[in-house]
Amino acid sequence: PHPDADHPYGHKKFETLAAGAIGGFLVMTCLYLLWKAYRSWTMDLHPEVTTISFMIMFITMGINIFVTKWERQKGKELKSDILTADSYHTASDVLTSLSVLAGLIAIQAGYPLIDPLVAVVIAGVIAWTAIIVLKDVLSSLTDRIRLDPQDIRTAVMTMPGILDCHDIRTRGLTNHVFVDLSIHVEPTWSVEQAHVLATDVEAFLLTHFDSVEDVVVHIEPEGHCTL
Repeated sequence: PHPDADHPYGHKKFETLAAGAIGGFLVMTCLYLLWKAYRSWTMDLHPEVTTISFMIMFITMGINIFVTKWERQKGKELKSDILTADSYHTASDVLTSLSVLAGLIAIQAGYPLIDPLVAVVIAGVIAWTAIIVLKDVLSSLTDRIRLDPQDIRTAVMTMPGILDCHDIRTRGLTNHVFVDLSIHVEPTWSVEQAHVLATDVEAFLLTHFDSVEDVVVHIEPEGHCTL
């Protein structure tokens, strides 16, 4: 959705909240696998192995692998945090299916104790994935810097007419970044000249950095002392 009067910066953080919920589901999936592994280890509970069991697992994994790739690709194209986060969630379904499949193979081969061990390993991978998702969510919600200020300064200083660039700040989502900065120009410049340069800086950063969504440029005359 586009920005409106009540949300001038847009509605992207609703996606961030949804991504946080997906991170929570990943944590729950991890705990569920650990619980199943514990029950399998302590109570000697093992699923019945049939040809249908293997077929279901292979079909489920194939579908989820396709969905994972599609969501990750579209997440990058649309700069959507929720699609990217859900691709991790779908990938966890692939890992869960892989855990079940490995357990079925181990049971069929006469090594039932491998089943809970595989589940623990898969749970660890899913836990790590949850950390990645939740870390990015927290970075968005706490307005952590999204681009290296030095990279922005280096790019801006290549433009003619700019004498200095400082007070560079970035925030937002991974693929939806807001930038504000200050530039110095000749004190003899007119307001119109400075405005044209500021507009050029905005357009340059929007094209130079794919993740940048909006730029605010503050103009200062060279030699001006900021209090």
